[in-house]
Amino acid sequence: MFIKPAPGCAARHPGTLRLLAEQGEAVAPSPYWHRLIAAGAVITCAPPAEPAPDHGDHDHSDPHEDNPHSHEQELS
Repeated sequence: MFIKPAPGCAARHPGTLRLLAEQGEAVAPSPYWHRLIAAGAVITCAPPAEPAPDHGDHDHSDPHEDNPHSHEQELS
């Protein structure tokens, strides 16, 4: 599940005692997190949208840029 601290609250991970990130984190459901949800210390939310995948569509304004051998002809 994805949770984040409620406004004005902070919560620590059990075991590590690391603070839960303000932007939220995915955590395994457990009685600990459910207690904090019930107490209003953390809230469940949707994870942030992932950036669009890079499909390799790059600007190829210089056709020789990606081919290191393309300049060999110019050098001879």
